[in-house]
Amino acid sequence: MTFFRRPRFPAATALLLAWLGTAPGAHADIAIANFCGDTNPLAISIKLASGETAKLGDFTSGQITGFLALENRPTDFVFVHPALGTKTITLQPTNSPHFLLFAQIRMTNAPGKEPAPALLLQKYPVTAGQAKGYRAINLGEQPATLLLDGKKKVKCPPSEKQPEIVDLSPAKSATVARENGADPVTYTPEEDTPFLVILYPVAGPKKFDWTAQPLPPPGAK
Repeated sequence: MTFFRRPRFPAATALLLAWLGTAPGAHADIAIANFCGDTNPLAISIKLASGETAKLGDFTSGQITGFLALENRPTDFVFVHPALGTKTITLQPTNSPHFLLFAQIRMTNAPGKEPAPALLLQKYPVTAGQAKGYRAINLGEQPATLLLDGKKKVKCPPSEKQPEIVDLSPAKSATVARENGADPVTYTPEEDTPFLVILYPVAGPKKFDWTAQPLPPPGAK
């Protein structure tokens, strides 16, 4: 199991992200991800103040950026799925400064039409983390159960409308597995940084996969 699955950005995009991370007057931090659960890459771009569009990269499912500082202006993010088309979301800096922005695939239920997969963009606020340790959020439609350190089972309800973050462990090192003990991964950060374990749906018998995201430290604004 991969500890982090972050995209590798081209040099120009890496410079853009470095600039965003120190943008003066920024009032919001955002982590951007593809949690579609399929095998198609998702092209994600950002519209700059100049009107130009800069591509952040082709994200495979489970890939996520670190927290990036937004400019103090409305900012458009464009998500392009090769089979499901394009979705754009405009974000406004607010006083609730930390967000997850991610794409998922959900079935539509329009009256009189056959259910069909559609690209859905969601934005969840997350608070700054505890001093160290791990919490979890389930972005799937079904509840999931994790096995912690081979002995403690933790239920993670779905967070379809509002994020419900579950405490896993205050320890610096924690081994997370599925309820049956399969696919264990031990998270051991080099620093006492709080982490959010993100569960997202995938096709097949596994039903969900996960990645981990460092949270802003306590007191971050």
